[in-house]
Amino acid sequence: MIEEIIKMYYNAILKYCRAALNGDYAAAEDVTQEVFLALHKKMTTLTIDQNIRLWLYRAADFEIKKYIKKHPSHIPLDELPEETLPSNEDSYDLEVSDCLECLTDDERKLLTDYYTSESKSEVAMEHHIGIDVLYVRVHRIRRRLTNYLSNINKIGT
Repeated sequence: MIEEIIKMYYNAILKYCRAALNGDYAAAEDVTQEVFLALHKKMTTLTIDQNIRLWLYRAADFEIKKYIKKHPSHIPLDELPEETLPSNEDSYDLEVSDCLECLTDDERKLLTDYYTSESKSEVAMEHHIGIDVLYVRVHRIRRRLTNYLSNINKIGT
């Protein structure tokens, strides 16, 4: 019976998870597998009368939230700035130091620590902030850098 449910709903749940996770296929696959693992564990308590499709989508929502909590880099699409790459080859000559000048010394240090450290909780403790605040600050710094690069690209074109 579980094989039939997987055949019927796997692709739909995978697409749902991928959309919720900003198109990250690997993350969506992980979450989808967790959904069907949860289904497998619950099969003895679920009845055929229950709406399995609804249960799967609710489980997907739960697993997506759990995944985002463990991997905060997956911020919902409406909160993410559009990633910007230089639009012409001249933009590649932009020095990293020029780009980082729009940040304060503390922000540069935070960003450096965030991307070079293996433990985000240690970075948060070092900067005397909570882990959630760390993720929010890094997100805001990334947004500011993206806007800065976007403005540079507009000027260069």
